[in-house]
Amino acid sequence: MAPGDKRQIRTYVITYNIFNRKLFSKFYPRLLKLLRRAHMYTGLVLLPWIILFGITGVFFNHPTWFSRQQVIYSTDSHNVEKITGFKPPDPQKIASQIVDELNIKKADSSENLTLDNSMSPMISGRLGFFLDNEEAQYFLYLDTVNGSSKIESRSKFPEEEAPNIDGQVIDLLDQNSTELEAGVAELFKNAGIESDSKPRMFRSQPKVIFNVIDTNGTSFNIGYNIISGKLSVRQTDKPPPMEMRSILTRLHRLHRYPDEVNVRWVWSFFVDATGLMLIFWGVSGIIMWWQIKPTRVVGVVGISVALIIAFLVGTGTVNLVWF
Repeated sequence: MAPGDKRQIRTYVITYNIFNRKLFSKFYPRLLKLLRRAHMYTGLVLLPWIILFGITGVFFNHPTWFSRQQVIYSTDSHNVEKITGFKPPDPQKIASQIVDELNIKKADSSENLTLDNSMSPMISGRLGFFLDNEEAQYFLYLDTVNGSSKIESRSKFPEEEAPNIDGQVIDLLDQNSTELEAGVAELFKNAGIESDSKPRMFRSQPKVIFNVIDTNGTSFNIGYNIISGKLSVRQTDKPPPMEMRSILTRLHRLHRYPDEVNVRWVWSFFVDATGLMLIFWGVSGIIMWWQIKPTRVVGVVGISVALIIAFLVGTGTVNLVWF
């Protein structure tokens, strides 16, 4: 390559770098400003959903907070064992015994099982019982760790007199549930899916919801189950007997888009928007934090510790909920 060509290339590279730096210095502050604005305004718009999911997330962990469900009785392990004969199981002992029993049954096999000590055996789940009467519902829990017991009660709302059409069955459909399940079985076969069991319908079934007004001018909300043909009726101006806590947690659990575009569809849209914005806030927060040079070292340490804790807690929780 001739010396003149080298000088020309070097000049081009220097010019290109200078141009890029000027372009970057011109647009980067604008981009950062736009990022801050988007971070702030999306947070303001979605604030009600963030508060809802935050509050109800705490409610799920504390069922007696702001609830009709309260602890009314508790007793220690000695009294529980005396009355019921229940003793807290020893997970380590049980796991060892099961491994021994399995090895005995595999005596003719070259395979041998050993207990993996990297994960300590533990109890997963709760041992509980349910009872109700005219006044309340009662939940009795036996602690599988210390053997104690407690009873929680949830008072019932006073029963309201339902309209005489509530619970009636009106058969308007040409196809019953049995015929529908048989047809669905054929759909599974057409998709190449074979099974010895029959398709089972979800417990929650679609309803046609509408309002009617009687001769006295009273408005009623009617739900018509399109599978069973059963009517459910309540007075429109009387909300269902449910405390605010239950309403909020039900909103938290709502998922999937309905088949029809309605208010429920809009709710699902905002749930999606909130979930995506949480990711955006995390990423944009990191970008904005990185611009503050004095906090970089502390921030990197904090993020690293958070990631390690999240990984350890997450993998441990997955092992528990797997069963």
